[in-house]
Amino acid sequence: MTITQLLTTSKDKEKAKNPQTMARQLLFHRAINVSFPAQRTQPMTAMHSSTPSTDYLPHDIKTLREQVEQLPRSVRDKLLPLCDKICHFICLQGRLFEMAQEAVDRLQLEAKYLNFDLDWTRQERDELRAELENLLEGW
Repeated sequence: MTITQLLTTSKDKEKAKNPQTMARQLLFHRAINVSFPAQRTQPMTAMHSSTPSTDYLPHDIKTLREQVEQLPRSVRDKLLPLCDKICHFICLQGRLFEMAQEAVDRLQLEAKYLNFDLDWTRQERDELRAELENLLEGW
């Protein structure tokens, strides 16, 4: 968004003539248009499947599962469900960690935006206070 677009979309044209206010609006507009990572749309019921996803599995667990699949049928039938359960919990832990990390990243970004806005608001308040004092001194 350009400065002229900000001027045409601004509700208060007089306020928009102030270069600092225009810069603040432009920076804030850019700040709120930052794209976030895509949110998961997979329902919780779909997270548990009969064949675990290998996205979050360490190499050792993948190797263990392959070796269990090569065992004789009687042993494999006993160990494979346990191996699948372990794989499922590791995948779930990886997904939960990823979701928590995304939430922390968003929270940090939002805190930065709030601090930015607070700093600008304080600066505008100080400028308006100084302007008001100058006007009152002229009386």
